[in-house]
Amino acid sequence: MKAGQYCFLCHSPKVQEKTNERNQVFYYCPDCLKQGSRVLEIDPTLKIKKTKTGWMHFTAGALIVDNFKKPQKFLIIKKRKHPYLYDVVAGHISKKETPLETLTREVGEEAGGLIKQRKLLLDIVINPDPCRRGIDIHHWFLYLCTLKNEITPDKDEVADIKWYSQAELQDLEFVSPTRKMLRILKLIE
Repeated sequence: MKAGQYCFLCHSPKVQEKTNERNQVFYYCPDCLKQGSRVLEIDPTLKIKKTKTGWMHFTAGALIVDNFKKPQKFLIIKKRKHPYLYDVVAGHISKKETPLETLTREVGEEAGGLIKQRKLLLDIVINPDPCRRGIDIHHWFLYLCTLKNEITPDKDEVADIKWYSQAELQDLEFVSPTRKMLRILKLIE
């Protein structure tokens, strides 16, 4: 397959990105007449690795806090794209980037933020972790970060962005890898 987006079901290159009434992004295929939240995306710029159980993307994420001391507030986004749940700011690592470079880029893109402080919290492979680009395994680098500036969210990827206390995190429906990492860090039950 050449670089591009393909229907997750029939692999047609005619897949189209659409937006529903809740302003969520989905994909429609005019060939098989199906729609879904995932697409098979061939992107030669992304870092990817073949494992025994499938292909793996590499991801850098930011658990953004208002300060490094407790009690803390956590900056959480609600995704506008698959899987439409709550998440940390994160993105796939390109072949030309280090995890820290991706972290800086994603914090800037999704939250409009500049990183003030950062500390690596987790270096972990999560399977299953299905992304909208069709890959189900991800090697995560999760950093604890503070910001230098006020946030300005990216409306293309972020449906909502808000500061939450640790108690408020308990009630949010997180994407599965973030839920797993927050449990490992004992931030949610």
